[in-house]
Amino acid sequence: MSRLRLRFVPPARLSRSHKIGVVIGTVIALVGVLGLVFNLGSSSTTRAVDESPADFLAQLVKAERAGDAGFLLARLDPAVIARYGEPQCRTAATQFHDPSAALRLLSVSGPGRYAYESDGHTVNVGNTYTLHVTGTEDNQPVTRDLHFALVDHLFRIFITCGQPLPGAP
Repeated sequence: MSRLRLRFVPPARLSRSHKIGVVIGTVIALVGVLGLVFNLGSSSTTRAVDESPADFLAQLVKAERAGDAGFLLARLDPAVIARYGEPQCRTAATQFHDPSAALRLLSVSGPGRYAYESDGHTVNVGNTYTLHVTGTEDNQPVTRDLHFALVDHLFRIFITCGQPLPGAP
């Protein structure tokens, strides 16, 4: 049985078609390396998420149990602030305190569009996830859907803060 032996062929001795193949292969390899370095060809629909839905739900429940208004205010969706203004939302966030809160994630769907409806106003918010949860709130068993929008790589919540501002969306 003969052994296959690879040998170096100087470029001057390559045929024209072999030279073309080497040039094309080099160009393809260079484009691939540049694509990796500069993230070329990546999908524009890919969403970077800094937290998982389950992790965010755990943080939200912890904040609700502790009455952490700072966390709740920081995590309001911009559509909520646009509708009610920050002063009303700051006050509303202080009222979200439920030591009995204990929610468990059953399923997640999304991203998709969510019609944020409150006080006779509706605005469609994109890049929203629906979390189907079960557990306890206000010392009562609950199973329901929660909606969280992904904004700047973090999940944001929707609440009602009071009276909509004049001309609010």
